[in-house]
Amino acid sequence: MNKKESILDFEDKKEDGVEISAIINSLKKNAKLFGAVVISSTSLSVIYALLLTPIFQAEVVAIPAEQSTSIGSLSSSFSGIASIAGIDLPSGPADDIQTSIAIAESKKFNIIFVEQEKLLPILFKEDWDEDSQSWKEDEPSDLSAQARIRSHYSIGYDKRDGIVTFTMNWDDPKLAAKYANSFVSSINNYIRDDEILEAEKSIDYLKKEIEKTTLVDIKNVLNSLIQEQLQTIMLANVREDYAFKVIDPAMVPKTKIKPQRRQIVILGFIFGLILASLMVFIRENEDNIVKIFK
Repeated sequence: MNKKESILDFEDKKEDGVEISAIINSLKKNAKLFGAVVISSTSLSVIYALLLTPIFQAEVVAIPAEQSTSIGSLSSSFSGIASIAGIDLPSGPADDIQTSIAIAESKKFNIIFVEQEKLLPILFKEDWDEDSQSWKEDEPSDLSAQARIRSHYSIGYDKRDGIVTFTMNWDDPKLAAKYANSFVSSINNYIRDDEILEAEKSIDYLKKEIEKTTLVDIKNVLNSLIQEQLQTIMLANVREDYAFKVIDPAMVPKTKIKPQRRQIVILGFIFGLILASLMVFIRENEDNIVKIFK
C-alpha cells in the first residue's frame, strides 16, 4: 500500500514538473514578447513618474487663541434684568475653535484670500497669458477660484491636545511655506475684523437702548456692556494671533510629498509582468480560446 502511494505521489510530482516545465518553455518561446511588454510597461511608468509635477507640503501648527469676554457671556448674566425692561440683548459671535475652522474653509474667506494674495493667475496658469498679462479666454469665476485653492490646503484639529494644523500643498516649496503662513495670518485678521465689526454694532445697539430706558440699573448694566465691548475692540486691535495662536510657523520644505516615483515604477514593472504573462498565455492557447468562443 505504501508502495502504491509513493508511486502515485511520484506521478503527481511528475505531472506538476511537466506543467512547470511547460510554463518555462512557453516563456522561453515567447521571451521577446514577454520582455518587450515588461520593458514597455516599466519604461512608460518611468516616463509618467518623471512627467508628474513634484508637490511640496508646508505645515503651520497652531492652538486656539484665548478669546476675550464677549457680549454673549455678559448678556446671559444680565438677561434677567434686561428682560424686565423689555430689552433683548444681542448675542456675540461664538468663540468655538471649530467655528473658526469652518470660517477658514468657507467660500467667502477663500475667495477673499485668493484676491488678497492675487492667486488667480497662479491657480489658473494654464489659462493665463504671461506675456500679455491677460486671460486667454474668460476669467475664472469666484467659485472656481475657491474650489481650486480649497484643493491646495487642509485643516486638522486634534480635540484631545487642542492642536490645529494647517497644511498647504504647492509645486513650489517656497510658495507652499509662504501661502501656509499667510493663510493663517489672513484668517486671524478676517475673524478679528469681523469681531470688531460685531462689537461696534453691539455698542451702537446698546447706546440706543440706553436712550430708550429710564431705569438707572438698566443703564448701568448697558454701560458695563459697552465698556466690555470697547475692551474687546482694544484687545482685538493689539493681538496679532486672534483666533489661532501660531506655535510653529511653516518652513520651506526640503523634500516633496509626491509623486512617489519609485512606487510608480515598481507598480509599472509588476503590471508589465502580469500583462506579459497574460499575453503569452493567450498566444499559447489561441486555438483553444477561439474554439471556446465559436
